[in-house]
Amino acid sequence: MNTKLKLYQSLAKVRVDMPCVTKGESANIGKYSYSYSSLDKIQKLLHPILMKHGVHYVQIVNSDGLKAGLIMKVVCLETGEFEEFSMSVELGTKQVKYTDHNNREVFEVTGDAYDPQKHGSVHTYLRRYSIVCFFGIVIEGEDNDAGDVASGNKSSYKSDKKEYDPQKHTRVKVGYIETNKFMPKVKEFESNGGGYDFDKKIWFIPRKK
Repeated sequence: MNTKLKLYQSLAKVRVDMPCVTKGESANIGKYSYSYSSLDKIQKLLHPILMKHGVHYVQIVNSDGLKAGLIMKVVCLETGEFEEFSMSVELGTKQVKYTDHNNREVFEVTGDAYDPQKHGSVHTYLRRYSIVCFFGIVIEGEDNDAGDVASGNKSSYKSDKKEYDPQKHTRVKVGYIETNKFMPKVKEFESNGGGYDFDKKIWFIPRKK
């Protein structure tokens, strides 16, 4: 017998009642334009439905410095049945920089591990993404957006398609970028002669001669 039956029944009712969420936020930066659905908009639609069916959730920050993480717990208020899962995004890497005179390894942390704003942006993303995934929330046009990015279609991302050439370019490691800052980042790279290869998912800059 599945002891979480009541929780799953309640979640099924939540999914039936939850409407498709439209992308109410938009940004237009020169030749770039895109839209997205904000966390607060999703929560305003979801929370009354959860209360109606006796479901509650908590999200707990769980970071270790190099990674920004989140633990999400969803509970049936009537029975106490719950599901719990975690997600994380790597913000930096730890590498040996050199060995000191006592033969001890000295490490160097690269990336955005020590940037509190990056941690905040990633946690917002994880909060939104975990809610959308767990409750099966449908975001209007999200499948089309994913297809546009994968295929280089300019209907959503109106940037000239750039291709990475290892003979001409140098790859650059870029950490997590918040949705509404992605295309401005592309524009920044392009202004310096670089870009983002949507097919290969590679950031690059011109190779130094």
